[in-house]
Amino acid sequence: MMSVPQNRDMPFPVKLLRIVALVLGIFIFQQFSSSLGQMVANRFTYRSVDPNGVFMWISVHHIVQAAVALIPIIFLSIYAKLDFGFRAGKKKIGFKFVGFATLGIIIYMIISYLIGYHFDLLSPYYYPLNLRNIMGSFAFQLILTGPSEEILFRALPITILAVFMKNDASKKVPIATIIAAALFSIAHINWYTGPFRIEYDVFQLGYAFAIGIVQGLALQKTGSIYYSMAIHSISNIISVGSGYLLFLLVL
Repeated sequence: MMSVPQNRDMPFPVKLLRIVALVLGIFIFQQFSSSLGQMVANRFTYRSVDPNGVFMWISVHHIVQAAVALIPIIFLSIYAKLDFGFRAGKKKIGFKFVGFATLGIIIYMIISYLIGYHFDLLSPYYYPLNLRNIMGSFAFQLILTGPSEEILFRALPITILAVFMKNDASKKVPIATIIAAALFSIAHINWYTGPFRIEYDVFQLGYAFAIGIVQGLALQKTGSIYYSMAIHSISNIISVGSGYLLFLLVL
């Protein structure tokens, strides 16, 4: 069995450097997992099933991304005996997290769409809102987004960071949760080469960080990744569904 590193007698600068190196390694692994998912997804054509490119490419991407993330999780679970939260955990606390998070997400989406509609900030969809596209995108958001992204951006980094950060979990908002939320927010930045450029939406980055804090707390306070998965999928379903309703009924 692998030994868990002990930080009691380690000088603070050395501890900090180890944490920085660990965070950098996690970031590189997350980017690699996503890039590999893109490479695999690009090898297939989905025209017969998804002619508008709405849900199949991204579904394959997320399946591959999750599979890659599970490799170190399985290894560390077996050989280091780390607990990544694949259990029911504290159910009452978990259901409260999901309930309050859902209410907060609904309120946020109503306000954001009202502001967007009032100031004419809403962009039309690049695909027709037919039954195939709506149901396909709903299925992707419900089944794949929560499990895939929470495995890679919550369970993996928070569990590993907790090993190196003594007493962090006892804090009101653990540093590991903040770091994981920051990495999740960064993952929503689009990086391009030749010429190098960066594209991002400030509001999306802010929302990803905020909801990442909630999802990270759900994991750490319940001991289960399933509640953060549920919050993640619910958030995306509400966001996508409210957008569809607005364009179908109002615009």
